[in-house]
Amino acid sequence: MLIAGSDTETTGLLGPDGTPGDHRIIEFYASLWDSATRTKVDSLFLRMDPQRSIQPGAQAVHHISLADLAGKPLWKAVAGDIHTFLGRADLVVGHNWDGFDKPFIDGELVRAGLAKTTKPTFDTMTEGRWATPTGLIPNLGALCWACDVPYDASKAHAAEYDVEVMMQSFFRALDWGFFQLPQPLARALAA
Repeated sequence: MLIAGSDTETTGLLGPDGTPGDHRIIEFYASLWDSATRTKVDSLFLRMDPQRSIQPGAQAVHHISLADLAGKPLWKAVAGDIHTFLGRADLVVGHNWDGFDKPFIDGELVRAGLAKTTKPTFDTMTEGRWATPTGLIPNLGALCWACDVPYDASKAHAAEYDVEVMMQSFFRALDWGFFQLPQPLARALAA
């Protein structure tokens, strides 16, 4: 079974209606992991020209400027690659995947004339309440701390770094029994 870990960085946040509106993805990273060996077998890292400004609050978090994106491809030029890469996975894992990254990716795919992602998902943020003393949803640093995975806040909010530490935490929490996959996936993972 192949598991994809994925993350995005964007020009801003989702709107009140839960859609990206005119905000765009500017960085995408995904890695494919062999569930049996827990080894990374492939990865895809892309930066895209959003053809719009980046909100100052978003840039303060991910530190990506429009100058960093000069000459990068437009989303429509890489949408097929991203769709195909995620389509190779049996499960897509992300931290705030269901509430942020998936709506952004699906919005961009539809805008490019492609179908939304349909693979089963696992959101380590919403499933990670066990990682905080009060049962609140954990940020990625708190999840890593609970899983004894080193976390460097100075490297955070870069899609590749976030996916790497998230996947280490995901596999550790799965091994410890804190994360439970849906039955069909759990059976496939055990096979």
